[in-house]
Amino acid sequence: MCGSSGAGDVNPEDFRGTEQLSSSSEEAASRYLEDTRDFYENDPGGIAQVEAGRRWITRVEGGTPLTAEELQAGAEAELQAAATLRGAQALSEALERGTVVIEERDDGYLDLTTPNESTTFAYLTLAFVPGDGGGYMGVEFGYELPALECDRAPED
Repeated sequence: MCGSSGAGDVNPEDFRGTEQLSSSSEEAASRYLEDTRDFYENDPGGIAQVEAGRRWITRVEGGTPLTAEELQAGAEAELQAAATLRGAQALSEALERGTVVIEERDDGYLDLTTPNESTTFAYLTLAFVPGDGGGYMGVEFGYELPALECDRAPED
């Protein structure tokens, strides 16, 4: 199970001079991840989804895939909630330890990823808005849980 959430076609330039921008990439990453964790750790709806999702993750990592009926009944959303929190926690820990991998892309965005030895892969893409009132903001967050399948290819 892989997932991502992003700003889609949001133009970071539209956020110039707002509280959405941070003066450093580390501050922007911390704020984005804190907001993500806050929802899943403190909002009653988020907490309930994460608790149910953790049970699904345990089951899938144990080798029992989810059925189509379970996915349609809400297991996918619950699994994504737990995986999102797990990814945000892993990336937050890497940021705090100073082991986060930062890569500047050709298009000017920064990708922050968990280190290779991390059991959970997660990334956060930051955009930089230059000029007065500019700064960094998170535009896409994603995760991958190694024991769960991503983009399962159809069988021939």
